[in-house]
Amino acid sequence: MSSRRDLRLRDNAQGELQALIYDVGTGSGTRKALADMAEGGDPRAVAKRHNIPVSKVWGLLEAVSVRLGIEGYAHGSIEDRRAAYNELRKLYCVASGTPLPSNEVAEDLVTKATIRSKRGYIGSIIPRSRTTAPRTVPQVIEDAAGAGFKPDPATAGSTAEMRRLLREYWEWAGEFGSRRVAAASGGAFSHATAAKLIAADSKVPLRLEYVAGMIRGCGGGDADQRAWVAAFRRVRAAARTPRLKAVGE
Repeated sequence: MSSRRDLRLRDNAQGELQALIYDVGTGSGTRKALADMAEGGDPRAVAKRHNIPVSKVWGLLEAVSVRLGIEGYAHGSIEDRRAAYNELRKLYCVASGTPLPSNEVAEDLVTKATIRSKRGYIGSIIPRSRTTAPRTVPQVIEDAAGAGFKPDPATAGSTAEMRRLLREYWEWAGEFGSRRVAAASGGAFSHATAAKLIAADSKVPLRLEYVAGMIRGCGGGDADQRAWVAAFRRVRAAARTPRLKAVGE
């Protein structure tokens, strides 16, 4: 019979796991992939099952690492991803009341367990020397009242202008590195795609998840994300209108 302490710990873990999945996942597909990995799914098999690129699965794990504040590994390295996988797996174990992957106390959610997925051995995660600086989600410093340097998505009249304004927003926010932007994007894109999106001569076709992910990856809050998504939808709707009229004529 579970004690009150165990039940409270389980409730807390369930809330943390649910918040983590919804904060990091950008849609039903990525959230299902995160839940699958939490239950022990091998990352590559998860990508295949949910029909998403393996690179996106790696991006999700990197985002989990940032969200949980995991330190001590090179960002984007296999150790970093394994540590994130381990934390995700252990949260699930506590939330579901299943045995932890090690003998450790449940509250001590550190990366030391040997993980075995449903499809095979994942690896033993032992923290190495902590030589890297702590990684944090980018924080935007807003302009002073009346300064007006912040790019306004409402001025975009085409996807080309939207792409230019997105790069200006990245510059305004602090010109964060592509890996940092990708890690904080919630799995919206890989660091390679982030690098292309912020390139001066970017030709990457814009998608809604890219727009929202770029703003989120640069530290933009909910208000900024809603404003940019609304602007993108407006631009896309305006681009479709002439074609619809032509068909009606």
